[in-house]
Amino acid sequence: MDGVNYIGRNNLFFINLQLEDSGTYICSVTNKETALSVLAKARLSVYEPPTIQRSDLEDILDITVGSIARFSCKVSGIPRPTVTWFYQGQPIDPRDRLSIQDNNDLVINGVRAMDRGIYQCMAVNAAGSDMANALLEPSDVVNEPNSPQFLRVNYTTATSIKVVWDPPAAVSNFVLLCTLSGAWREEALPVDQNCRSFVIENLKPFTNYVVYALSWSSEGPSSPSNRVYPQTKEAVPRAAPDFFAGSSSQNSIKVAWRELSFLARNGVIINYIISYTAEDEVRVTF
Repeated sequence: MDGVNYIGRNNLFFINLQLEDSGTYICSVTNKETALSVLAKARLSVYEPPTIQRSDLEDILDITVGSIARFSCKVSGIPRPTVTWFYQGQPIDPRDRLSIQDNNDLVINGVRAMDRGIYQCMAVNAAGSDMANALLEPSDVVNEPNSPQFLRVNYTTATSIKVVWDPPAAVSNFVLLCTLSGAWREEALPVDQNCRSFVIENLKPFTNYVVYALSWSSEGPSSPSNRVYPQTKEAVPRAAPDFFAGSSSQNSIKVAWRELSFLARNGVIINYIISYTAEDEVRVTF
């Protein structure tokens, strides 16, 4: 085997380890007198320090305010590196307009002048670390529009929320941003300038959301409106629980079931209904 030295008769020494050297190695010892053998196994894991593909992390210059900026951070390394984003040397807390995607891309929705600066992608694993920088340089907004005023919740259902607001003057349209409370990603919902309300649909029952709005003019977006924190109403459970039944006597049956997951409950479970029937008899429920 290339790159392997045998020191004495009992040691294996690797020179210039490669990724393909990872694996399980077996040492076998045989007694010449008895012909009996014993085996010992050892697992070798070869790590590779992180490497960021700098050709994919480019400066974003003169981007229009209100646009979406995306920084790509493609990383290789073994074990899989952990990626952290920084803005001006400080770790980014994904919230509001900033989100970190599953592929480690940093996305900034509705870019503003205040987003100008250096963004850094840092990758770390057990073998080392790597960091790359990119500059975001938005164009200036001369006349920022006023924000929507007094955003409030009008009503909620199990799967929808209606919000209303007082519009400012001289805007071309509005954008509502809705996200699960505590989540990273936001959904942007364009709204016509003549609207004073909007129904956000296809939501999850019994779930907390965060909603705010932006005004939009030819100059770009406004600052965010006030935030509202509605909770959708309860709905019927998604499914019945998995249950098990057994009998240890001639006149009783024991029934047990698994608790529904939070997502399957769609609200607070207040009781269970058990129904049973014998063959050719009326069903009994209690």
